[in-house]
Amino acid sequence: MDFLPPIGILTGTVNRVDWRVWTFVLTTLLVVGFDIPKTAIAFEPPSAKLALSLKPIQSNVEIDLPTAEETDACKVEVERLPVGTGWGVYGPQGQPLRRFLDTNADNKIDQWSYYLRGLEVYRDLDTNANDRADQSRWINSGGSRWGIDKNEDGKIDAWKMISAEEVSKVAIEAIIDQDVSLLSTLFVTADECRELGLKKELSDRVLQNVADPSGKLKLILGTSRVLTTSSRWVRFDTSMLMPNLVPADDSKTTKDLVVYENVMAIVENGGKTGFVQMGEFVKVGDVWKMTQFPKPMEGDTLEVTEGGLLMQPSVVSGGVPEPSTVDPAVKGMIDELQQLDNATQASSKGPTPDSVRKRIDLLSKLVRQTSGASQTQWQQQLIDEITAAIQTGNYPDGLVQLAAIEKQITAADPDSELIPYILYRRLSAEYNERLRNPSMNNEQRQELQEWWLKQLQSYATTYTQVPDAADAMYQLAMTQEFVGKTKEAQSWYQKILIDHKNSVPAQRAIGALRRMSLVNNPINISYPTLQGKPFGMAAMKGRVVLVLFWSTWCQPCAEDLPQLKELYRTYGPKGFEIVGINLDSDRSLVEPFLKQQQIPWLQLFEEGGLDSKPATDYGVISLPTMFLVDKSGVVISNTSSVEELKEKLPELLK
Repeated sequence: MDFLPPIGILTGTVNRVDWRVWTFVLTTLLVVGFDIPKTAIAFEPPSAKLALSLKPIQSNVEIDLPTAEETDACKVEVERLPVGTGWGVYGPQGQPLRRFLDTNADNKIDQWSYYLRGLEVYRDLDTNANDRADQSRWINSGGSRWGIDKNEDGKIDAWKMISAEEVSKVAIEAIIDQDVSLLSTLFVTADECRELGLKKELSDRVLQNVADPSGKLKLILGTSRVLTTSSRWVRFDTSMLMPNLVPADDSKTTKDLVVYENVMAIVENGGKTGFVQMGEFVKVGDVWKMTQFPKPMEGDTLEVTEGGLLMQPSVVSGGVPEPSTVDPAVKGMIDELQQLDNATQASSKGPTPDSVRKRIDLLSKLVRQTSGASQTQWQQQLIDEITAAIQTGNYPDGLVQLAAIEKQITAADPDSELIPYILYRRLSAEYNERLRNPSMNNEQRQELQEWWLKQLQSYATTYTQVPDAADAMYQLAMTQEFVGKTKEAQSWYQKILIDHKNSVPAQRAIGALRRMSLVNNPINISYPTLQGKPFGMAAMKGRVVLVLFWSTWCQPCAEDLPQLKELYRTYGPKGFEIVGINLDSDRSLVEPFLKQQQIPWLQLFEEGGLDSKPATDYGVISLPTMFLVDKSGVVISNTSSVEELKEKLPELLK
């Protein structure tokens, strides 16, 4: 039996799916070493060039595309999983570029993963084992989309998950590409109207809004100057800071609805900004859907219909809301802002003090020119821009301006939700600016820390429920832990979980509490190695283990290295092992450092640095962090040190 690929692979004539099916199944069988008929041709593992020529099934996915010179330095390595196997492509610095995996050990590739700057951003999946991808996922910095391709023709037929922001982006791209089938997946369906509990009259009106997408698309493309083949989606915008809840109502719906009332998409076309009224969005499970057909806003007078069918009072018997207008001056300022951002992105120097000042001036004008929720959004952007500029040293007058804005907001509305928002950023900016003072002595630093703790505590107790309170509480907990006040630290960590259980600091708080309670308990660390292989603590059974969180930029870590290497050389043969967990944000820095320092022990790594899963799982707040684990797998110290190792290893290894 001759095991040959179709001629299309050699000529480049086969489609993407067929290419994957033949190339990956064949090479996986040979590379991994499954049983193959003896008469099969002995193919070599696929080259990096061939692997990197394969692209995601879905378009508009930003992935790493090495140059020809970089491709020659890439490597293809076998990937072994707890169940299944496959192979991966790694760049010149060891960064992952692609992974093609058989995740269920049926000798067929069923997952095709693509990376951008070391993070997986997209994957195609074959979930029914028929050698053709039927699902596509955008993940991490690539987004939060999960599309289903029911007939496996390379086109999304339905969504398992998609955010409101991405609905607006995909809709604009579908209109520009004249892709009616993709655009149709974003509109609410009759089945979904029933699932949402919409009353028949309301359901009929919603479905009428989204009927005949093909005809409406042709009309737009034939008349619009805002949406053309050269247009580009820039951002999602809405008059609401967050989606609203429409409660069950006898006249509308039998179920609560989560709704964005008036969504806009901002697009860029030849350096000019345009607006597309997307209308009302409703959430169906993990999927956001449109209840209206997008409408480009043409000309200088831009009509915006406030509200949609779902949020209109007495919607079944009421009339159509009156249109309002978008100020052409606002559009002009957004154009300027977009042009400034484009110029900054194109410059190798990045933001300069001059470009930062221009951006702040434009945002200030937009705040003055707008009102209501739109004004609030621009105010938040202005506050964030000034805060960032202060921290980078690009805006010396920033603190004075933040204080002036805070005073102005408070005078206009003492109950404004922006008051705690700007207060926290002003305090943080002031703390960081004072901390940078090179002439500060130890006593002044201590005074500054005490001042900062008082500000944090006052903020966290005054504004307990605002989102920034979670970060303030976390900083308080960390500081208390640093100075040895364990009970106080645990109290703040627990308060985060009570008041802000769904926040990012809550995940870190869970990790910190887990770390603080490790002593006398078993630990089961399970992260990939630096080479991407799976690892579990079961592999260390019967050995004394030091779990070491570290990074290449950590000076105390470097200072401990000579003594750790000596302890490893002395006690390694007697049953001592070290498991390093690297927390660098750039994987490419790690391997050269290990070689230069001749570090012999195992290294685990996950993308994200101090925000990675290992760091979050154990609430790591300083480096190095060391856990000492005895032969039975029980942690005997969660704050170990080199000196403690010198003292305890001889006894533990008896």
